[in-house]
Amino acid sequence: MSRPAKIHTKSFDERVADFSEAKVRQAQFLPHGEERDTLEREARQIRIASHLNEWLSSPGLRSPS
Repeated sequence: MSRPAKIHTKSFDERVADFSEAKVRQAQFLPHGEERDTLEREARQIRIASHLNEWLSSPGLRSPS
């Protein structure tokens, strides 16, 4: 049995930005250390994934010939 498709009210980019911002906000309240570094690294990786998605979705991107 399959699950019904989830309907999003925000775009993928908006959801990714919100998720990244949430990680940054969480990290702000932690003392410097491993847990804070992990959250900041995750936020950075999420932003990189968003930029890659923008690049891959751009109309100027051409497939290799």
